[in-house]
Amino acid sequence: MAELNPDRLSVFNYAHLPTLFAAQRKIKDADLPTAEQKLDILQETIGSLTDAGYQFIGMDHFAPPG
Repeated sequence: MAELNPDRLSVFNYAHLPTLFAAQRKIKDADLPTAEQKLDILQETIGSLTDAGYQFIGMDHFAPPG
């Protein structure tokens, strides 16, 4: 993603809400990542984007310096 050089990036966690979205009812809870796995994914994302020069500016937002 960083190669595209966007002005800002928002990285959101998947919200599994099968009671609201019928299509999500096909996804088994057992197939979803655990809280620990989600944290690992977020940490990898933060590392990759900060290594690419982006600043972590909030809960799930990144921007290039300046």
